[in-house]
Amino acid sequence: MSIVNFFQEGGPMMFITATAGLIGGAIALERGRKLFITFNRDNGLFMARTKELMIQNRLEDALQYANMESHNGLLPSVIKAGLERAGCDESLVRQSMESVYLEQVPKVTNRLGYLSLIANAGMLFGLLGTVLGLIRQFSAIAMVDAGQKQLMMAKGIAEAMNNTALGLMVALPALVIHGIYVARATRILEDMEKCSSQFMDWIGLYNYGQLQKKLSPGSSSRKASNE
Repeated sequence: MSIVNFFQEGGPMMFITATAGLIGGAIALERGRKLFITFNRDNGLFMARTKELMIQNRLEDALQYANMESHNGLLPSVIKAGLERAGCDESLVRQSMESVYLEQVPKVTNRLGYLSLIANAGMLFGLLGTVLGLIRQFSAIAMVDAGQKQLMMAKGIAEAMNNTALGLMVALPALVIHGIYVARATRILEDMEKCSSQFMDWIGLYNYGQLQKKLSPGSSSRKASNE
């Protein structure tokens, strides 16, 4: 069966279901590019470089580095807000970082809920097409002679089943993609929270003049030799 025949036999509801599927596909492509390419950054490398600059008391360089990286990542924007408040009370640093973090969250989660909506809509549109096909089948059977009833039943069943099939073809991929994307978004946000908490520890040590002593590469070896 060709695609053209598949849609012709399914009736007008097929085009509505297909439109929902196309919208879902466009959303999936856009969100996939963001979640798996644009936001796929090595936060560990960024944090290591930031820590190195802070240990060397090069906060201006660390701020410039975070500003440069913020064009391509989410975490650098949050860390940049903290570096701009370095030396201030920790509550002010945290408040500034939380404010920027809340601005970044929608960039990760934006339009993910639409994929779940598309999955439900595709299934319901397919079900509606199935019901309408059955209604037309029984209405037509009542108005035709016995010789035409078998043909009308075949057309009605084809319309009903084609709508059901298309509804499932739209709903199942959208549901699976939604689950994958939500898991990916959750992991990105959890990594941002972990790195932000780590940075707050560094800020606390920096404010008390203990950052170089506690986190410099030679600090552990000196501690071991003293023991």
